[in-house]
Amino acid sequence: MKTKKVFHFIVLFLIYSVGWEPLGAQNPEWKVFTERPMVTCMAEEGPYIWLGTNHGLVRCDKDSGTSVRYDLAKQGLPSNMISSIAIDSSGNKWIGIGGQGEYDTGYSGFGLARFDGVSWNLFNTSNSGLQSNSISCLAIGQDGKTWIGSDRGLVSYDGGRWIVFDTSNSELPSTNITCLAVGTGNCIWVGTDSGLVQLVDTVLTAFTSENSGLPVKYIRCLALDTAGAVWAYGEKNGGLWGPVGKWLVRYNGTNWLAYSITGLDFSGIDCIVTDKNDMKWVVSTDGDLLKFDGFAWRFGSNDHFEKSYSNRFSLVVDTGRVKWVGTSKGLFKYDGESWTILPREAQLPTGNLLSVAIEGNRNVWVGTWGGGVAKFDGRQWVVFNESNSSLPSDCVQRVAVSSDGIVMMKTLNGVVTVEDTNWMTHGIHGIPFIDFGGSLWVAGMDTLFQFDGGTLSPCLMPDFHELGSTIGPISCALIDSVGRKWFGLWGGGLIELNNISCICHPLPFSAPSDSIFCLAEDRHGNIWAGTHIGLCRFDGVDWAFYTTVNSGLPSNSISCISIDESGSMWIGTIGAGMAKFDGAKWQVFNSSNSGLPSNSVSCIAIDGGGNKWIATNGGLAVFNETGIVMHEAEHQRETLPGSFVLYQNFPNPFNPTTEIRYQISELSNVSLKVYDVLGREVRTLVNRKQGPGTYEVRFDASGLASGVYFYRIEAMLINGEQQRIAKVKKLMLIK
Repeated sequence: MKTKKVFHFIVLFLIYSVGWEPLGAQNPEWKVFTERPMVTCMAEEGPYIWLGTNHGLVRCDKDSGTSVRYDLAKQGLPSNMISSIAIDSSGNKWIGIGGQGEYDTGYSGFGLARFDGVSWNLFNTSNSGLQSNSISCLAIGQDGKTWIGSDRGLVSYDGGRWIVFDTSNSELPSTNITCLAVGTGNCIWVGTDSGLVQLVDTVLTAFTSENSGLPVKYIRCLALDTAGAVWAYGEKNGGLWGPVGKWLVRYNGTNWLAYSITGLDFSGIDCIVTDKNDMKWVVSTDGDLLKFDGFAWRFGSNDHFEKSYSNRFSLVVDTGRVKWVGTSKGLFKYDGESWTILPREAQLPTGNLLSVAIEGNRNVWVGTWGGGVAKFDGRQWVVFNESNSSLPSDCVQRVAVSSDGIVMMKTLNGVVTVEDTNWMTHGIHGIPFIDFGGSLWVAGMDTLFQFDGGTLSPCLMPDFHELGSTIGPISCALIDSVGRKWFGLWGGGLIELNNISCICHPLPFSAPSDSIFCLAEDRHGNIWAGTHIGLCRFDGVDWAFYTTVNSGLPSNSISCISIDESGSMWIGTIGAGMAKFDGAKWQVFNSSNSGLPSNSVSCIAIDGGGNKWIATNGGLAVFNETGIVMHEAEHQRETLPGSFVLYQNFPNPFNPTTEIRYQISELSNVSLKVYDVLGREVRTLVNRKQGPGTYEVRFDASGLASGVYFYRIEAMLINGEQQRIAKVKKLMLIK
């Protein structure tokens, strides 16, 4: 009975005693959707597998499969590409930033980062003893030192002193370090492109094919067995192209034992791990999991994980002897009987996105390069491609949605429309767009089509070539608020087609600099055009030009333009992110200062809630300065919520993250906080102004103890009445 009274007191305390706190600075909110991440490296820590990916650092719960992503760019670090990871005894994550070690051909390195669970520290050649920012491998010695391999030698760091080993001050046979393994005592094994090295304290011994029984030169991966012997896989002639002679070698400090894999059923080894039973587990370069007991090779499963040839594999055998395989198509888990891919459902079929369009306030349609088209209803993704639909091509270059929900797509094999579940291929090529009233049109090579009653009807068009200029094909089209038709051309400037005449408005640049990539109309009737030499505004008579010289544009290569309800322009660029221009101020968003997954922006669409949906070649980003409003799926809710609702968190119980959803019916100052059983505030999740809609926030309780907690939402209506509404629910953390 006493426990029940205490519980009631706590609830009353949470409802009545916590006052409204002044609204602080409003931080922009981002949400990113990507394909399954490319896993470049892994490390085990208790109940978690930590993944280095091309989208940042990811912590995966081994039991539930749930994951938490740490966006490096949001922490002020220079890249979300991770090349290597190691975890020390204090729980610090040491991370190589940028590049992919020996296979790196398109990414530069940015040095080494340390993450203690709260804060990040970056070490590079300008502020540390690192000789190179291209980190290929990492290891933590038994004495706690961090060992760093790079293309400029080997470095150790003990928290205060940096020690460098290279060919000028040691017997290191090469400065190109390919892999590391930690032996007993203070022994570190080092793989290079010219042999194997053993380092004990400061004594370095190099083993090559000339001075030992090592039959190979290029060491690709290392592992230690239970007896302390080192296992090394290498190739005799080295190099990435066509190596000859592949061997797995064991050295116990006295004897060398070499196993040739030339002529076996797999072509090479990407990584090797020894489990507690001294079984050697190997991921081959062909994408197979194999085991080797010292005598025979066996496949780890008859049901192999999805093979991927575009990236080096990584492997962890955890304390429960579960095998985790990282690939360029995600993370695969093998429990000895079956394979599971994580995340189980990819959000997008590919990260290379070409277009995005909004179907009312319900569905978001995303066109991709090679992955078909994806539809998002606010909670789930559905992918349509050549294999599961009537889509004639998996390259969807442009998407437009009419006011009555008909979707039109430009593909490599023609224009397609989707109405409800009916797909129709129209046998023409062109650029789909909508007019001011939301009707669908297609701008073809020399014909304009209007979509009416399920068909595309041709409209009369003048011959642009008769205008006297060297005219290329139509690249973009717009029908403005008074019905005039505007066409941007590849070489030829801007064409205006009205009820009286057809007029060419040339830009004062010679072809191809006068090519226009995108068009938009502002609320003053000005036409804005994006080119690869800047942003242009046409008022019907004169042109005005904005470039990196006279404005805040981050690049002159403009890919897309979208204008929100307040009149602010959102401008996508090729390679330099996105810019906002409100007529006076410029603001730039890129992958280093925001949640933008890539600086190459292909399309921006703005929904009725003010969310900016940004398609890039690295994924889809959603941004809203006042908080993202995610609408319910169509079958669940088509209108804004009519009341304030606080949903039960899911999952519950949870460890360590859970999702909290709530909906508000009017513009309000919203506070969402978490309290312990004594009524003490432990976390503020939301403290900002928000409009009507349904919201979802993640609560990460990694630093909290197991037990019962409460979450409380309070909304102060901004309607002149100063009405306050509060709701409380209980959640349970179990670790």
